[in-house]
Amino acid sequence: VRPFSHRLPAAFRLRPRRRRTMLKIFSQPAVIAAATFLGAFHVSFSAVAVVAAFDLLPPPFVRPTLAAPHGRRRCRCPPPRASSENGETVDAEAKSEVLEFAESEKNPASADECPLDEGGLSKQELLLQSLGFAVECEDEREARIAVREAAVAALAAEKRRNAVLAAGAVLFAVGSYCQQILNPVTPVQLLVKMQSESAPLSVIGRNCRPTVVDFWAPWCANCREAAPTLRRIEREYEDRVNFIMVNGDEGAAWPLIERFGVDAIPHMALVSGRGEVETALIGPVPQTVLEADLDVLVAGGERMCEVGREGARADEAAAEEAALPYRMFDAFKYRPTERVVSFDPDP
Repeated sequence: VRPFSHRLPAAFRLRPRRRRTMLKIFSQPAVIAAATFLGAFHVSFSAVAVVAAFDLLPPPFVRPTLAAPHGRRRCRCPPPRASSENGETVDAEAKSEVLEFAESEKNPASADECPLDEGGLSKQELLLQSLGFAVECEDEREARIAVREAAVAALAAEKRRNAVLAAGAVLFAVGSYCQQILNPVTPVQLLVKMQSESAPLSVIGRNCRPTVVDFWAPWCANCREAAPTLRRIEREYEDRVNFIMVNGDEGAAWPLIERFGVDAIPHMALVSGRGEVETALIGPVPQTVLEADLDVLVAGGERMCEVGREGARADEAAAEEAALPYRMFDAFKYRPTERVVSFDPDP
């Protein structure tokens, strides 16, 4: 009978000499001990991780209330017994009380009855007192147990609340994922929605905010690819920048295409707060590049508003503006007089 290794492909077979060497290595006691130790460590670590993850540890122990039997009421504890000069309790009394406590432990019936002496203390409490421990009164014990039970109840309520929040978060994530899978939003739909929410052209140069005029088309692959990034930037700068989307395939967009000198799509014109076209970004634009230019334009618009409130001239504000860190295409290089754009509001 051939061994099983002969049934394997030639690439997976081991030569006899190599097979004997491997058997010698893995049959060493040190290797076996190391493998056993690693396996035990892995199992222990997995058990600890499961316990920590699912909070399987039991709640802290709460000692039940030891009420005085036979209707007796104990509000104050008697003074401790007399002690010797060195602080130790009398040996004879301690030995007798230890023997009595042992007898009560042997007899369950008598232990359940919790017999009391003339001072109202049980044998267990007397033993603790003889050993130098302070015995708490019934009111103190009930207050301590009430605090412990309240802490345990608060911990249980917090665990339930965390479990509900975790389950709700998981359900929300699953629902959101299913919503996106069942009703996906295409880039073209996103661009159409952004165009429907665009600001009017009349805001250019009127509210001290820079304006981004983006020319796109449904057939443009770069436009579809940049749609999510442009949407994030629009939400980030929605209260500081005007965003205007223009569909280049629509006939009504041709006057704007000629006014901004658009010769390729995507074409993103960056307009300052004064209405001056600073530059145009053509093609796919990284998010960091667009954010850097917008930060400079936003700062310039804020300075212009401050200078305007102080009564200074607009050309002084223009002189203080910083240059854009990224410039690409200047559509008004040969017609500088048309660089400032302005549109009347719709009647």
